[in-house]
This record gives sequence, structure tokens and C-alpha cells, in this order.
Amino acid sequence: MVKRLQNSHQTKTEFEADMTALGSLKHPNLVPLLGFCIIKKERLLVYKYMPNGNLYDRLHPSDDAEPSVLGWPLRLRIAIRIANVLMWLEQNRIHGKVSSKSILLDHDFEPRLYELGLA
Repeated sequence: MVKRLQNSHQTKTEFEADMTALGSLKHPNLVPLLGFCIIKKERLLVYKYMPNGNLYDRLHPSDDAEPSVLGWPLRLRIAIRIANVLMWLEQNRIHGKVSSKSILLDHDFEPRLYELGLA
């Protein structure tokens, strides 16, 4: 999955340092950052692909989408796993913006936090 950053005001050196730090974070409920690319002012992040999309779309399916497969036991498991990764991030003094759109679901519906508030 490729994320294109818009209007980044960081210098190339600041961006590279942040991405190196972000890439070094290892937790089962973080989407791994596989790499990044800088071409002139464009900045691209490459993350591991998460086949079940984001949590927001699963909780709020559109009219033409398949019904949600997120039963209450699975929703509880997702909430607990995200609480665990948020606690881990806090202990490591890493803060970011979190929403249901920044929680991706892997092939087993394991929640993975990504982006950490990058604009």
C-alpha cells in the first residue's frame, strides 16, 4: 500500500529521520513501514498491504457494500488490541492522531495501526 503525503513542510533530512524512526517501530498491531521515497517535493510511504481495508469502512459499510462481518466478539478483540498498541506507543513516547480510518485490518481481521497522524 502506498501513501502519498501532501504538503509536507519537513526538510528532506527531517523527513528521512522521521521515516527511519517510524520504520524501526515493531509491534504486532502496527502496519510495517516497508520503505519510503522522495522525488523532488513528493513523498511516498510504502506499507504492508492490509486486505480487509480500514475499520471505519467495516463499521460503516455503504449501501452497495457487503454487510459488516464484525460481530461483537471481533469488535471487542479489535478494541483490546488497539488499546494495547496505544499503551505501547505511549510508553515509548510516540504520539499521533488515531481514528477508525487509521486502523487497518489484515487477512485475519487483526487490527493494525498505521500512519500515526502523518498529514
